[in-house]
Amino acid sequence: MKQISLRKNKSLKIGLIGFAAISLAACGVTTGGGTTTTGGTTGGGTTTGGTTGGGTTGGSSLFSSKSSYVADAQSGYNHVNLGGTSSILPKDATFKISKNSDGGYDVLSGGKTITFTSADANTSKNSDGLSVTGYVNKTDPLNISTFTLTSDIELKSGQTGYKYSDTYVLSTTKIDISNPTGINTDYKFGAFGENTASMPSSNTVTYNGTAGVSVVDNRDGNLHTSEGALKLVADFATNKVTGSLSALKGNIVSKLSAVTVSNPAGSFAISGDVGSSKFTANLVGDAALNAHFNETMNGVMDGAFFGPAADEIAGGITYDNTNLKGASSFRAKK
Repeated sequence: MKQISLRKNKSLKIGLIGFAAISLAACGVTTGGGTTTTGGTTGGGTTTGGTTGGGTTGGSSLFSSKSSYVADAQSGYNHVNLGGTSSILPKDATFKISKNSDGGYDVLSGGKTITFTSADANTSKNSDGLSVTGYVNKTDPLNISTFTLTSDIELKSGQTGYKYSDTYVLSTTKIDISNPTGINTDYKFGAFGENTASMPSSNTVTYNGTAGVSVVDNRDGNLHTSEGALKLVADFATNKVTGSLSALKGNIVSKLSAVTVSNPAGSFAISGDVGSSKFTANLVGDAALNAHFNETMNGVMDGAFFGPAADEIAGGITYDNTNLKGASSFRAKK
């Protein structure tokens, strides 16, 4: 097979650099004139989310007391080619995030450790004008990885951060230089933190936060991403959760260079069950939402409770519909 030189093939080299910028945009970070996404990280990174003081960033304070965490709740999808099809990824029970001595993170994903150092950090602005720090592993231009924690997104003015939980997005991309469309990316979302050790047994708690919708339409290859208001009520006497995901904004429909913006109408109704310090719930789209996507929209929420008194919730959402498949993260607090 004929080898392709990255040194000589300028168009390919530029394409790889461009894809790195796209990957950063998917994490809420942009380089130069890259595309920004609402809400920090694609598919549900929240702008209400930093664990640091108002208006600042600096990484999750969770690592000040513990050096590593296994993901408590997850979601993820694979996207073949830009503008191509997607499929749902299985959960990875060994997924682990560790703070390293190089000022970054070691992420264990799929049995392989990806190292991100302080030299890999890139800080930019998202569509809300908030500072976001993401990491890009640059060691292999044909295997690009990006990583962002929600706590590395600047807080909006007047908002307070989360204390016991954090969410992440990891993208890992393999590029086949012998194939002009040979781009294959896994997107993994999830949550980790200080799990609730002693769950409430009688009271009802209302949580408010944000959640995302990030799905690829396998009928046309378009990517839809948006973020909305999450309200979840946990009844610890019956071990049930109910709620809604509504007021979705910033829906970006993108197929390579074609981009349009159209906020989705409608909302999801949420219902599920609490088990120990975790919960699962189903999201069911209403008629208006289904009409917007021309698809019966459903999702499954994988979540956990964090803090000494179940103070926060966070996790991942999987959207595995007939044509629209994807994933996102969510976080809320009482």
